[in-house]
Formats: sequence, structure tokens, C-alpha cells
Amino acid sequence: MKFDIDNSNLFEAYNQFLNSSFLKPFWDGGSYTNQRISWKLAKEAKNDVESFHSPGIYIWGFEKTPLYIGKAERQSLSSRFSRYIFSSKSQCKVAEKYTKHLNNGGNMKTRDELRNEHNISGARAKGAKAFGEVGAQNIWFILIPLEEKLISDFENELIEVGFEWNNKKGYKNLINAVRPNK
Repeated sequence: MKFDIDNSNLFEAYNQFLNSSFLKPFWDGGSYTNQRISWKLAKEAKNDVESFHSPGIYIWGFEKTPLYIGKAERQSLSSRFSRYIFSSKSQCKVAEKYTKHLNNGGNMKTRDELRNEHNISGARAKGAKAFGEVGAQNIWFILIPLEEKLISDFENELIEVGFEWNNKKGYKNLINAVRPNK
């Protein structure tokens, strides 16, 4: 099923959604209303936030800049997050080491250097590099539960919109953005 949504409408909805999230305090327990969650609180969120146990879309970012839009389609968001947080070689844990390395005067590393050093996939190393360079302590995520049959098409549309949103704001590109051919 392809969404029949004018991307200008989706762009405005995405803009409103993010601005609403940015006006709210970071989630620190209790009910969840599309707030940003610090990756350091993911374990608590996994226990407290019902959305974590559904399929859906997630947005990773820092400050007011989205960095990555992803999906958990045939699994819950919490299962998908092993790659990002819950495993010993997770993207955020490698990013945290890389941030510390940079803060201690270390040189910038390539994706392949991080991949080889930590024995992780190229995709995980790419994310760890981006997260580490903006400061792993600043990384947050937003959970958007969604009906499974809508997820893939919606993710593709949202990545396109996210690319444009970041571009119009003068922010870094999404890590997973490939400029759409129009």
C-alpha cells in the first residue's frame, strides 16, 4: 500500500510533531506523549512505555536535529533497539566510547575504523560515528507506534520528508537519507 499523501501535508505534520516534541520536557518516567527519550533512559522506557512494545517508526536525534528515521515492522520497537542500545556493541555504547575518545583529544575516525575497532556492521558503525561526533550524551529517540501494514511505506515517505525538513532548517542530513529522485 502506497500512501497517497501530498508530501507538503506530511511535511507540515512532521514539522508540527517535532515542534510539539521539542516543547515538551524529555521523558523521565510515567506516561509517554511523544516526548524525546534520552538513550540513557531506554531501559526504564522499555519497562514503562507501552509504545516500546509495539511495531512502529522511531526517530533518533540530538538537540533539535533528527539524525535517523527507522522502523520496527515485524517486531516491537524494544526488540529492534538491541542494535541501538541494549547490546554490548550497540550503536550508542560505541558512540559513547567514540565521544570520550574525541573529548580526550583523539582524532576523528572513519566508519571503517570504528567498524573494525569494535567488530560491528558498517551500518552500526555509520550511526555510532554520527552519534559520537555530536556527543553521545545528547542522543534521544522518539517512538511512534504504527499499524504494521503501514510501516514500510510510511517510513519511506517520512525519510523523504525528514531529508527536506533537515535541509530547510540547515541541519545535518539524516544518516539514512538518500536524496529522492523526483
